[in-house]
Amino acid sequence: MEEEKRLPPTPRRIARARKEGFVPKSTELTVALHFLFAIFIFFMMRKTLLFDTMKFVTFSLSEAGRFSLTPQNFLALCRFLSGKIFLVILPIAAAMMVIGISANLMQSGFVLATSRLRPRLSVLNPVAGFKRLFSKDGFVRALMGIFKMIIVGAVGYFTIKSKIAGILSSAQFGILDGLAFSGKVAFELAIKLGLFYLILAVFDFAYQKYRWKKQLMMTPWEYKEEMKAYEGDPRVKRKRYQEHLKISRQRMLKAVEKADVVITNPVLIAVALKYEPEKMSAPVVVAKGMRKLAEKIREIAQKHGVPIVRNPELARLLYRMVDVGEEIPVKLYQAVAEVLAYVYRLKGRTEL
Repeated sequence: MEEEKRLPPTPRRIARARKEGFVPKSTELTVALHFLFAIFIFFMMRKTLLFDTMKFVTFSLSEAGRFSLTPQNFLALCRFLSGKIFLVILPIAAAMMVIGISANLMQSGFVLATSRLRPRLSVLNPVAGFKRLFSKDGFVRALMGIFKMIIVGAVGYFTIKSKIAGILSSAQFGILDGLAFSGKVAFELAIKLGLFYLILAVFDFAYQKYRWKKQLMMTPWEYKEEMKAYEGDPRVKRKRYQEHLKISRQRMLKAVEKADVVITNPVLIAVALKYEPEKMSAPVVVAKGMRKLAEKIREIAQKHGVPIVRNPELARLLYRMVDVGEEIPVKLYQAVAEVLAYVYRLKGRTEL
């Protein structure tokens, strides 16, 4: 039986999805912002566009009688028209490109997925396309398309219906007045459509994000494997820990060779101390261990002539209270000083 995807995606799975270009994104939101910004641009440039259009029409009509259509003149006319159109379209196209990039960055941030550029044969598969068409997502897209058509029709109908009397009466006041009134109606209609479309696009983005999270959901087995890869295989971690412990133990046993004294329990515990007055403010535990490790510490101490002192109570306190590499606490100064004094007397040293 297939496991249910009911666990949220891990950060690693989300990062991998982003790397592959799979991010929540609504094309409807991008289109809505493009549409609204285009309306804004045309509104801001309306006087310039109208003036340039009237200037071009006046020039064309005044020069029509003196213009002969030859191949050279036709090419010159095409260049002239292209230049004029380019000057009008260039700032609009640049602004629209900036809006498109900003809309995508706003939805999913910067994502560079080269894998998306590779051709995919699945796109050309008619069976896969047919399945997508009749899938849940295809059904949602179809509903949204129908809803958009209803919205556009309703907004257009009620807007024009409220202005129909003004449109008919404006025909009595000349062409410019009629065009101005019709422009206002068209602008109002475009703004309403753009705002309704933007609201719809926001809902579409919310749905796309929900769908994205749903597709990234994981089964318990996937989650376990993902966390294992994210945090490291417990077996590998255990092996690394054992290697680290082995190296630390070897380094610790090597330090016993230069210790000043080994204090024992006498069989269960062994703690090696070293004290260099010119370098240390207090004696330091350089090695400690129980049972087999304690036995190994004693063997190394005997081999290298390190004194072994039997003091069960002090050995237990040192083992419990002090880690390897740490100085002994103040409360043990007196007891350790007595042991070191004894050891120094054995070695013929008097300083402590």
